[in-house]
Amino acid sequence: MLRRQVLTLLGASMAASVLSPGLFAQPLDPLRESAKRFAAARRLHPILAGWESVKPPGTERVSASIQGKWPEALRGTLFRNGPGLFERGGQRYQHWFDGDGLVQAWRIGKSGVSHQSRFVETPKFKRENKSGRFEVMAAGTTVPNARPVSGPDDVNTANISMLHLAGKTYALWEAGSAYEIDPDTLATIGPRTWRDDLEGVPFSAHPVYEPDGSIWNAGLFGGRLVIYHVGVNGVLKSAEMIELPRDGYMHSFTATKSKLVFVLAPLVRVRDAGSYFEGLGWKPELGSLMVVVDKNDLKTPRFTELAAGAAYHYADAWDEADGALSLRACWYDSDAGFISPMRNYVNGSIAPGPKFSSNWVEITLKRGAKEAQLKRTGIARVEFPIPTRLGQKSPMILLQDRAENAHEGMSAVLSLDANGKPLGHFDFGANHIVEEQLYVPIAGKRYTLGTVFNTKKARTGLVLMDLDRLADGPIAQAWLDRAMPLGFHGTFVG
Repeated sequence: MLRRQVLTLLGASMAASVLSPGLFAQPLDPLRESAKRFAAARRLHPILAGWESVKPPGTERVSASIQGKWPEALRGTLFRNGPGLFERGGQRYQHWFDGDGLVQAWRIGKSGVSHQSRFVETPKFKRENKSGRFEVMAAGTTVPNARPVSGPDDVNTANISMLHLAGKTYALWEAGSAYEIDPDTLATIGPRTWRDDLEGVPFSAHPVYEPDGSIWNAGLFGGRLVIYHVGVNGVLKSAEMIELPRDGYMHSFTATKSKLVFVLAPLVRVRDAGSYFEGLGWKPELGSLMVVVDKNDLKTPRFTELAAGAAYHYADAWDEADGALSLRACWYDSDAGFISPMRNYVNGSIAPGPKFSSNWVEITLKRGAKEAQLKRTGIARVEFPIPTRLGQKSPMILLQDRAENAHEGMSAVLSLDANGKPLGHFDFGANHIVEEQLYVPIAGKRYTLGTVFNTKKARTGLVLMDLDRLADGPIAQAWLDRAMPLGFHGTFVG
């Protein structure tokens, strides 16, 4: 029953996008011109290697060049995910979020560090790989003559994040099924159905962990929210659907020890034709909508108002002693640069794009209040927050950019204590884009582990830093002799 409701709603929305009158008459030129422009610019500008396609099925396992000393106790694999294929048949996507998911495995072992990548073979990927052309509407690019789809997994690119649960590894997307990946070969096993009536129902890219290893997750569609609770054994414990008072956009959520907290940005569909992101409109008069759900009562949500704004990433959340709840996020005051980040580079332009940045904010909802309060902390230009504790007020790892280079991506790593006080900071420099840095505690020591793109030499590396001595920079590095496409999120499996 739940699956039928979800797919009916999503199918109607997708059909409106794909089959709107006039769409078939659009020429192929915009996507072909984008491909030509990018190819010409890439020959001159190494930074564009960060948005260059990898040839399917991926890259073979190779050893990375080691610098520094990797701790003996650090053994495991960093799995990362992101868009890896932007072009087919002489056409190029125009949005960063559109490329097919490319899972990368950085394996740290006794003999060194190796790297391997492979595309997630979703139905979309396999069908388009066979035909050699784009066939369905992308998230942020209008694909002319796109064929009709029957549900979200027809357009699933599995390109945002990774989940490791109960010994299984999954590639996650924004609005479709999780795809299981063989952790050794990176081969695609297939979509995970958590329950028969949840087949194809959205399962977001940002699960929230409980201390016991179980997870919460959500799926948002057409004014409805599905909440999942999956046990540490990988078996679904419960799933409930909540009717929302209005639509909106949500990429991630957070949780206290007792509650789940969702915030919907005032980005709503205002046009039926074209891709999802191209059809969104910013409606600040609606404000943001906060949805609070007790973990012991998923059927009785609390709806409250919040000042208009948007966040891709919510971080820690906690219950206050007086009954209030608080959370922190990387907050955007408008949709400027939010809907299509790095659009200039994706389209082969190195001209500065629109300057935009998010502020590190704290949001508090007092008991009985109808509106939550947002407080700016004074820390700006930050993204990709990683709490170091689960379900409570936590020390934090963030990425930060330089004020003068806000259009070029993040170049620094920042650490905060639980109260938000800066503890350490390291900037890799103007010729680097730093990607998400995970928290990895090993043998009583605290590390950050993540990837960095050298924009001048067009190569990607894995870096390890001592979180307690962040200003000293990397203590160990492992570099490829090539660049890999810039991605989004990952997980470390030790």
